[in-house]
Amino acid sequence: MLGADWTGHPTAITQRGCCFLVFFAGGAHGSPATGVSGTAVVRVHVMTGTYATQYINSGRYCGDKVTALKAAHLGLLRGLRQCITTGWGPVHVIGGSKGVMQQQTTRRPPRAKPLRGTFWKLRRTA
Repeated sequence: MLGADWTGHPTAITQRGCCFLVFFAGGAHGSPATGVSGTAVVRVHVMTGTYATQYINSGRYCGDKVTALKAAHLGLLRGLRQCITTGWGPVHVIGGSKGVMQQQTTRRPPRAKPLRGTFWKLRRTA
């Protein structure tokens, strides 16, 4: 079902020797804007390279202040919160938005006021 969470079988690969990859992307179009984001979390065994999908989610956002960058922020935030909730770690992030990745690596908040709230939520979560 579109917009619903899907959680895989966490016992498919043992926790030891594994890391988790969070994939995210976001986009927006139209006026008023409609934004969409996608998130996936994959557990990868470091030595063998075997992997298992643990979580897939998509979200749809509507409003005047929804931008592609905000949708990407929300997708990343959803993935990181899922990792915290389930105790998955260590986590590596692979992003579909150069702007979000640059803001997070340089730790500089965006100039656009509507994006600052989600930026700081991401900083606290990461």
